[in-house]
Amino acid sequence: MLPPEKLGQWRQLLGGEGCELWAATRTMDHLRFGAAAATQLILLNTGSVPLRIRDIEVNWLIASTSFHWYRPGVVEPGGRWTLLDERSFDVLMALTRQRQRRGFGMEGTVHQVVVHLDEPQPLHLTFEVSWGFATPDYDMGFFLPALEEDDAGH
Repeated sequence: MLPPEKLGQWRQLLGGEGCELWAATRTMDHLRFGAAAATQLILLNTGSVPLRIRDIEVNWLIASTSFHWYRPGVVEPGGRWTLLDERSFDVLMALTRQRQRRGFGMEGTVHQVVVHLDEPQPLHLTFEVSWGFATPDYDMGFFLPALEEDDAGH
C-alpha cells in the first residue's frame, strides 16, 4: 500500500464538448498548500473523434502580455494528454524567463492559460494558473484557483 502522502485525488477543472480537464492533487500537497494545489493537469478526450491541439497561450493578467507555447498533439478518443506536470511546468517557467518575465514562481501572480484545439472544431479551453510551489519530493507543483473556488461551494 502507498504511504498516505503519495495518495491523492483527481478533480475536474473544466468540461467541454468531447473533452474535460482534470487536475491531480497529492494528499500531502493538498494538506500543506490548500485546495488549489495541483501537480498534474490532463486533457481527457471524452468524444468519439481525435482532438488536435494546436498550442497553448499564456497570458499575464497583471501585465497584459502573452506568448504561445507550441505543443501540438493529438488525443485519441478515450485517451489523455498531459498539459502540465512537474516537467512541463519547469519548461513553462524557462519560457517565461526567456521572455524576461518573472511571473511563474511569484506568489499571487495569476496567469490565464488557453489551450487551442483545431479539430474536430475550434475550441479554446481556458483556466488560470497561479504561482508554483516545491513539493516534498522537490518537484514543482502549481496552483489552479478554480479548484479552490470549487471547494468553497461544497
